[in-house]
Amino acid sequence: MKPAIRLLFPAALFISAAGTGQPTSVLQPDVLQTSDTSDQYSPPVSLVNFTSYKSANKEITINWTTEKEVNNDFFKLERSVNGVDFSTVALIRGKNKNSTYTVTDSQPLVNYSFTNYIYYRLSQTGTDGKIRYFDVLKLLLRGVPGVLIISPNPVKDKLQIQLNTSETGPVTFSIISHSGMLVKQWVMVKQDETLQETISVSDLGEGKFFLQARIRLMVETQQFVKH
Repeated sequence: MKPAIRLLFPAALFISAAGTGQPTSVLQPDVLQTSDTSDQYSPPVSLVNFTSYKSANKEITINWTTEKEVNNDFFKLERSVNGVDFSTVALIRGKNKNSTYTVTDSQPLVNYSFTNYIYYRLSQTGTDGKIRYFDVLKLLLRGVPGVLIISPNPVKDKLQIQLNTSETGPVTFSIISHSGMLVKQWVMVKQDETLQETISVSDLGEGKFFLQARIRLMVETQQFVKH
């Protein structure tokens, strides 16, 4: 049996999206595929953020923020357990203005055997019917001990980060609020097996946050408390 698809139409084919919001810095994700290869084609939607993280036990939250959004009919979010075969999780009607969208996947592994990774693919369909695919996110469901280490936790001023993986290259770090808003984002280049960094979180308000590290398709998330 295939996993259930969250569909509501027209008053309910598209699930509602979260309110607008702006990240503190901009990172443009790579475009994997577009249905139009013309040099004159100007895509109707540009993203400044596309993230997924474990927001609770057996629950995953997916967020994306648009910098440009015109003539957008709808977004489609898909899930896969192997990175090849995708099934629809939700269809979300476009707001056609700069917005932040949020989808919570409460059953990411329904009817599947347990696996370490899960993949999410986002696409956008314009009012002209053209389809554009954005990044595929690879999320580590069962965290491997020692991949992403943060301390102290709770933290007041300085947060120490250690990322241990054989992957090298640009690492995107994101701090996400408990409500799903992108608070901070920065990029570092990982050259060795271990990357260490100390950041200031003194400007954050008190509460729960998620620190996410993304390198290539690997995404690892840890929750921390700011006092």
